[in-house]
Amino acid sequence: MEDLKNQILQQVYNNFVNSLGYNGCSAYNLCYDCTQDEFLQCLIELIKEEEIEIITGDVGNTYIKSFDAEPIEKQVTRLPSLSPFDYCIYPTESFLENKRDVSSFNDRPFSKMLALGKPQLKCRFFNIDILHHYATDPRYDYKFRDYFGSIYAYNTVDDSEDMYLSSFSIGRNGNDYVVAVFLRDLNFLPAVAQQKWYSKMIVDSSKCLVLKNFIDNQLLGSWCFPRTVFRAIVEEIENLYVLTNHIWGKSIVSNYYLRDDDRLREFEMLLLPTNTKLDEFYRQLEIITVGNLNKDFFALDDFGLDLFSITQDGEYQIKKEKGTLQLLKEWLQIIKPESLKEIHGVLNMVRTIRS
Repeated sequence: MEDLKNQILQQVYNNFVNSLGYNGCSAYNLCYDCTQDEFLQCLIELIKEEEIEIITGDVGNTYIKSFDAEPIEKQVTRLPSLSPFDYCIYPTESFLENKRDVSSFNDRPFSKMLALGKPQLKCRFFNIDILHHYATDPRYDYKFRDYFGSIYAYNTVDDSEDMYLSSFSIGRNGNDYVVAVFLRDLNFLPAVAQQKWYSKMIVDSSKCLVLKNFIDNQLLGSWCFPRTVFRAIVEEIENLYVLTNHIWGKSIVSNYYLRDDDRLREFEMLLLPTNTKLDEFYRQLEIITVGNLNKDFFALDDFGLDLFSITQDGEYQIKKEKGTLQLLKEWLQIIKPESLKEIHGVLNMVRTIRS
């Protein structure tokens, strides 16, 4: 029985080490010379000895160790009722730590984690300032929308600084914002980038939480979008465009935007609260609100507004074009005077801050 266990264990280990994606070994691909009962008994003993573990289809693709295996007792209990097609076998983390030489991964700490059997879709958490380098360096395309971000380099001189991080999200560590990334995605970073991110990794992540929307979208196939204040403002601008155009034949705003419009790149949660980022946010907010007001709308005969103001300078009259905020104020006094302070006051504050 011991020889058979060693034979099975060696096949499982070789499959994991030689696979391209740290894959498990399907039971029906194992070669063994014994009965099915004897084979199952060997697996059960190896599981109890914490040398192998099984990953079932309950967590998706069995050939990828997405998350931690179930407790030993549950693996042992379920195994006899499973078809050989229902699970894959992996060497345990403790077995790999004792058996495998991973010195070739020393310059790639996240790849080393996978080589030692860490789950591929468990998030690793990082201090938020890891993003500063990519958000401010023009060689990187840095994006973040609602709950999901990406980073890639498109103009680096040194190949060691090339990188492509297909997805990251944010989370909380107590009251602090943190960055959350799947270990599998970190594995694809070049060595220099892995070392940089590893230096910012939160070692004790027991209190770290990632946004639910990110997990639902990336792992559960739920294409849900959070109702953030940023998305709400963009949608309200679109509503104004449609409604006023329908009622008066001309829109009160010149443009409306899709949420993923590249022009709204800076109109997002301030993950990096720097003066530069704050100024960019105010600039974008002013552009899509106050700067987006359509002067031609206020010239409609329905409202009887004059687009010019007349002032007297001695014997001369000076005709001056009114600004859109002034026209909005006069229009609100006609349409909805009770909301004048609420609407005009806020937009006037946006213009003042931006100025």
